[in-house]
Amino acid sequence: PPEESSLASEEALSPPPKTRRRPVNPREAVLAAFADLEDRLTGLGFTREPWEAAEGYLARALPDAWREGRAARRLAQLYALARYSHHPIDSAAATQAIGASTELIERLDQSPAW
Repeated sequence: PPEESSLASEEALSPPPKTRRRPVNPREAVLAAFADLEDRLTGLGFTREPWEAAEGYLARALPDAWREGRAARRLAQLYALARYSHHPIDSAAATQAIGASTELIERLDQSPAW
C-alpha cells in the first residue's frame, strides 16, 4: 500500500539514532554524561563552538542553571577534569556527573525555555 511505502521512505531518510558505546570506566562515564547534555542542548539550538570550554558553553546555554545551582558548574568541572587531566576519576565523580546531567536534562524537558 502507498502508506507503507511512504513510511518506509521517511525511515530511510531519517538519520540513525546516536549510539554511544557504554562507558567502561568512571572517566568515560563523566564524558558521556556531559555529551548527553550537550546533545540535548544542541537539539534545542545551543551548539557548542569548537573553541568553547565546557564552563563557558553551559553558562551560555543554561544561564539560569549556571547562576542558580551547582549541577551545571559541577558537571563542567568534572568534564574538564576527566577530559584534560591525568588525575584519577572515581565512581563517585561519575555518579555526580550522571546525576548533574540527569537533573539538567529533566529541567530542560520540563521547560525548554528555562
